[in-house]
Amino acid sequence: MVGCGIHATPAGVAVLLLPILIRVLPPLARDARTSESHPDHAVTMVGLVVYVLVVATVIALININ
Repeated sequence: MVGCGIHATPAGVAVLLLPILIRVLPPLARDARTSESHPDHAVTMVGLVVYVLVVATVIALININ
């Protein structure tokens, strides 16, 4: 368990940055009056996918022996 902290750090940072990322990106919720999605819905989806890929890559690179 001594080396566990090194591998947990990127995941912890990723969890901490997620609320900030969600605040910065356009909303995913539909408009209550018109039931239409935000025009930048695709930007949010691409941003979240890129974020997940970057975090997964960093964790995978750290775990390479």
